[in-house]
Amino acid sequence: MERDGSSTAKAEIDPVEKGQSRDVVAAAPDVQAQDFSESQPSQDHALQELVSQDPRGKEKEAQTAIGLGPTAGTAVVDDEPGFVDVNGDVGGPGHNETEVDIIAVACPGADPVNTWIYDHDSDYDHGISSDIGSRGSAWRSSPWVTRDLRSTVSIARVFLYRHRALSEGVNLKTLSEDLLVQLHKQRRGAQSRPLFFIAHSIGGLVVKSALVRASQSSKYQSIMDNCHGVSFFGEPVTNAKGTPHRGTSYMSMLNLKESIQELLHLQAALPQTLTDEIHLNSEPLTRLHEKFVDMASELRLWSFYETQESSLSGSGDASEVQFGAPLVSVKSALLDIWQEDVYAVDSDHAHLASFGPGNRGILASYLDDLAGAVRKAAALSRAFTHVPLHLKDRVKVEIIGFYEDPDALMASALGFAQQSSNDETSSMIRLYSTKHPFREFVRIGPDACLEERLHRPPERKRSRRRARREPERSPEIVVTSPLERPALLKVPAQSDPTIRPPSPESITSVSTTVSDPALPYGSAHGGTDHHGIDLSPKRRAEILINEHELRGPAGFSRPNPQSRKFTWIHLPFNNPVWVRELFDTLEGTQKAQNWDFSRLFDYDNWASKQIQNRNSDSQPAYLKPICKYLSATDRGASPRIPSPLFGPAAPLKFTPNCLYLYLPYLHFDTYRSMIRRRKLIRDRRNHGRAKPVPQEVADQDSLELKMIWEYIGYDPPLNCRRTLDQFGHHSLRDTDSRDDDQMLYKLTKKDSPLPWSKSLDNSSTRSLLGTKGSDFDSRDGSNEDLRRESELELRDGYVLMVDQLWLWSIDTTTLTTCFGKRESSPTEGTLFQQADLRNSVYNELNGDLTGRTENTLDLAALIVWHAVIVLLDRSSHPDLEIFRLFDEAIGMLAERMTLNMKQFRIHALNLVSEDDEEESDESGAEGESPAAIKKRHRREIERAERENRENTSALLELRDLEDELTTLQKLFETQEGTIKQMREIYKKEFNYITKNGQYYLEEALEYLDDYKQQTSEMLKRVDTTRNDYEKMLEMVQRQAQVDEVRWSRLQAELASSQNLSVMIFTTFTVIFLPLTFFTGLFGMNTIEWQEENIPSLREIGAISLPASVLLIVLSLVAAFNWRMQTMVKRVYKGLKTSWKVVKAVYLKRLEPESRKEAKRRRRNEKKRRKAAELKEKNDQAYDFWAMVKKQQSDMSYQIPDQNVNNTASGGDLASRKRV
Repeated sequence: MERDGSSTAKAEIDPVEKGQSRDVVAAAPDVQAQDFSESQPSQDHALQELVSQDPRGKEKEAQTAIGLGPTAGTAVVDDEPGFVDVNGDVGGPGHNETEVDIIAVACPGADPVNTWIYDHDSDYDHGISSDIGSRGSAWRSSPWVTRDLRSTVSIARVFLYRHRALSEGVNLKTLSEDLLVQLHKQRRGAQSRPLFFIAHSIGGLVVKSALVRASQSSKYQSIMDNCHGVSFFGEPVTNAKGTPHRGTSYMSMLNLKESIQELLHLQAALPQTLTDEIHLNSEPLTRLHEKFVDMASELRLWSFYETQESSLSGSGDASEVQFGAPLVSVKSALLDIWQEDVYAVDSDHAHLASFGPGNRGILASYLDDLAGAVRKAAALSRAFTHVPLHLKDRVKVEIIGFYEDPDALMASALGFAQQSSNDETSSMIRLYSTKHPFREFVRIGPDACLEERLHRPPERKRSRRRARREPERSPEIVVTSPLERPALLKVPAQSDPTIRPPSPESITSVSTTVSDPALPYGSAHGGTDHHGIDLSPKRRAEILINEHELRGPAGFSRPNPQSRKFTWIHLPFNNPVWVRELFDTLEGTQKAQNWDFSRLFDYDNWASKQIQNRNSDSQPAYLKPICKYLSATDRGASPRIPSPLFGPAAPLKFTPNCLYLYLPYLHFDTYRSMIRRRKLIRDRRNHGRAKPVPQEVADQDSLELKMIWEYIGYDPPLNCRRTLDQFGHHSLRDTDSRDDDQMLYKLTKKDSPLPWSKSLDNSSTRSLLGTKGSDFDSRDGSNEDLRRESELELRDGYVLMVDQLWLWSIDTTTLTTCFGKRESSPTEGTLFQQADLRNSVYNELNGDLTGRTENTLDLAALIVWHAVIVLLDRSSHPDLEIFRLFDEAIGMLAERMTLNMKQFRIHALNLVSEDDEEESDESGAEGESPAAIKKRHRREIERAERENRENTSALLELRDLEDELTTLQKLFETQEGTIKQMREIYKKEFNYITKNGQYYLEEALEYLDDYKQQTSEMLKRVDTTRNDYEKMLEMVQRQAQVDEVRWSRLQAELASSQNLSVMIFTTFTVIFLPLTFFTGLFGMNTIEWQEENIPSLREIGAISLPASVLLIVLSLVAAFNWRMQTMVKRVYKGLKTSWKVVKAVYLKRLEPESRKEAKRRRRNEKKRRKAAELKEKNDQAYDFWAMVKKQQSDMSYQIPDQNVNNTASGGDLASRKRV
């Protein structure tokens, strides 16, 4: 355990590894870890006095004298690498408990402590000697990396790293290996802790080299996996920023090494072995930068640059002039990646990493940002345990070698003997295919892979008969042509001198002499007899036939590796990072030809073609479609040629002739796969970085999903598959709603899950579907089953996708392709491997010789032709006939529009007839009842809403059809433009050797013309149908307006007449009803109203008139006062509820169970109908095409009356109806 403060940190080095020199790895002694969090004034004063008395600066003795130096038994050796301070503990108490490691790496030779401390005297004196500079840390203030950083984020453990002493032989490799060894030793037992680096000057190159080496080593892989960020400090040039990522000119000059040493306070001058590596445009440094940029996409990066110049001078001669100049160029200072945060610091290069009093605000801002990154890294480390994906060991690269067939000559000889013909027969080509993991391919190269394939021993055969029944299990050997068709694949007769094609030992016609070394059996039979007379062609053929009969049918002969004509290398993913590694492998395996592919990946040919939507997390990146030819004759000055002033001269390299193509092509995918991909991308964005990889992702069987998780965050990222709308609307932030509403999916969606889908044990089915957000926190089996069921609830179907074809043809000898594939399994039935581009091309080459390829250019054209037609013409599944499905959809909408027009006409006629019937029918009082009127009104409203909804849905579907057809037309036009570029290049540069390739391209253009014509015709039909719908809607709207006006007028007239009548009747009733009541009351023949007791009129009036007035007033108040009405209604409801309660108690005791069950069924049925009505009104649950298909299946057609004789009987009329 390392303690903060005065605790001792022991930094040791691993033993020397096997094959590693001892001058690279040396054992480091124990190091006294000092506390820099507080100043020690008394000890500082004593140390200053002792140092002032020591003119030679023997500081170790002074430190020992005051108790600051190493104690007895502890030796401090500055020549060895190690950590001079470890601030923080693992498992310590309180403030010292840490979760993240931060490594501060100074420039080699500089003081590991003073680099991070601001020296106030540096503003006045820059001439401090190197040895004093390395000893002055004892009385300086504490470094900000241990004081301010630890106070800002206490969970970080800070290391101050010291390099080995500078001497000849020290270079970036030895320095980076030292750093890896020390880190591995220090982090033993805690390798999963997040890691950050802070580096100054050349120390940044050391960190970059260490991280690149860690990514290539299984021993140190955890260092790269757990690295979350790097901070780069320092370049001494105005407006130049940071670490010399691509090299520096002044720091590599020999005549400035003393000035550089004094400027950076180095212990010794930079050795030439180190300066040779950091000169401007250094090839190793450029490769290091490219590899680091590929990995840095997953890291947080901070770059600091100085705004003050540094003073430089030579050896101090009087004739020399001191000057201020930048140490590196501006290009060398930038990482040029989007996630880099750049800070400008008011300081020079030597004191950039120490900030200063004028840069405290910048330091605070940087520390806050760094603290946020540290806390996020710690949270990820706590929540997930990293599970490596091992993609480079799982993804296989396919290498296909095209060799001259050694048996072709024998077949030609047999044909000659039978036909007695002396016609020339060209050689045929045999394909050998092998697959190797990407890591192994990068390690050994394509030539070694094919060599291993050719020399792979077959299984021993016990008998010839058994061998025929039990074929070998070795990889397939494919002959590209049958023996009866030997003249289809030919060796190119001519070649363009600028292409430099290979010169294989081709097998010529049978007329060649037997001594021709190209003949496989030429050594056994001389070209002439012992008399020196040439054998006749017929005699030579007979000799070959006899030799063949003696040898017997031994199968295919092993071809000569030198007879390989060209090679096809296929990578099954559009991964820019792997593409660079693949070409680096080709460059490394072709050292004899000194190939240099840097031009292929410069800004003009690679970086500028990368398109990324930075504002959207759901839009995949892609390459601009283009076809371009790079000739070796028109190349500019090679950027890999270093200047002899700054380093040794490298071998001259050149860019070979290369044709590259980036082409989008149409493909498909299932809806569930699209949802899984979308869900994983969303979870990956929420995760922040690829590592640590959750267990749920590692358990996936889908390599595509794993590749997306690992490389979607790189720069440039993995180019994953795009939907049709993502291709057509790449500027939109989100196309999820468009993708879910894709026309092909709506036309092919299944009503219920497939019966076999529930039994699939596919991990891609078990995950990534469920609620929104990340589901990785759910580890229990119930959530797993829930996600599985949620996927099965999806109605599966097919969606259109746009994939990319990346293709590079190098000197007609090597073809490299990258394109993805839809992952499928045999359980999909007829959908298995449908429209698979790789299989389509391979079957063409492996089959009936309809695809003739004589070089990589012909093969490239063949692949392009297949990419154009693979889905639209090569798929056999009925649900993948895109044009037919779209055409049927347009036809259904047009037919529905015609039917609606007819129904509208019939409805208008019915309205007229109903009006006539109402005028002539005087007995329709029942139809005018309030209940009937409400029912009819509700029915009309529902019909109008249904018609409006269906018509609006039809217009929306027409708009979707138009949008997707327009996108398809855009895709075809893009393909056409790119293929035309390719055809022009073939005609201009390769006219004599690409006859077959030009034929494929012309045929592809013909297919595209046909596709564009079909698309244009369907667009016209869509436009016509949409116009008809709009006209029909206008007619419906006008009819609705006419009906509304007519009904409004009738209702107004009826209402006015009825209101007047009701008002008069009500008034008279209210006034005379009380009077009538009292008149009747006093007119009754009762005992009380006898002659002697007859009341007078005065008495009757006194009783009846006030009572009548009171009743009239109460009646009017009850009629026009809403409060009174509300009170009456409440009283009524209360009485009704009381009655229901009493009735329920009574019925519960006396009502039979059968009646109760019947009532319960009626209530459930009523609820079901109500839920169905609500579902029909829900826009999200409305399926327009399901309704159209159902109506078409239920639609009945009746022959029009005008087509039938008037004498037809009722039975005949009924029989006219058919479904």
